[in-house]
Amino acid sequence: MSDYIDHKLVAILRTKPGTSFENTLAAIKAAFETGIKAVEITSNSEYWQDVVAAIHELQSPHENLLIGVGSIKNKKLAKEAISCGAKFLVSPGLFEDVIEEAKKNNIPVLPGVYLSSEALKAKFLEVKDQKFFPANVKTHEDFFKAINQPPLDVSEPY
Repeated sequence: MSDYIDHKLVAILRTKPGTSFENTLAAIKAAFETGIKAVEITSNSEYWQDVVAAIHELQSPHENLLIGVGSIKNKKLAKEAISCGAKFLVSPGLFEDVIEEAKKNNIPVLPGVYLSSEALKAKFLEVKDQKFFPANVKTHEDFFKAINQPPLDVSEPY
C-alpha cells in the first residue's frame, strides 16, 4: 500500500445517533457498488469499529476499495482504527502522533490543515495528501468549533 490515496473522491459517512449497524454497513456497501472506491466513516459514528472490521473482511476480493476512519485526533484512536482494518486515516488537524502511527503502519493519513504553516509542516513530515479543513469558517470561533467536532475525549491527551 502506498502512503497516499490514489482516488479523487472519498465519500464521508457520519451516522446519526441510533443508526443501526446494518444500515451503516448497507450505506457503505452501496457507496462501493456505485463506483466510489474510498469511504471514510467518522469515529463518532456508532459501531464504527464493527463496520470497519466487516468491510475489511469483505475487501479481500476487492483490494482497491478503501475503508478509512475520520476524526482521528490521537494515537490511541489511530491504533484502534488501524487494528479494526482501516486503510487510511483522516484528522481534523495536524496531529503529529496520528501521522507517526499511520506512517508506522504504512497507511495514508489526511490531516486537516488550515494555515499555510500547517500545510508546510505536513509537507515537512512527508504527508502526501492533506485536506483544507475547516473550509467554511468565517471567524476564529467557527474555526475552534469545527476542529473540536466530534468532541475530544478529555481523558485522553492528543
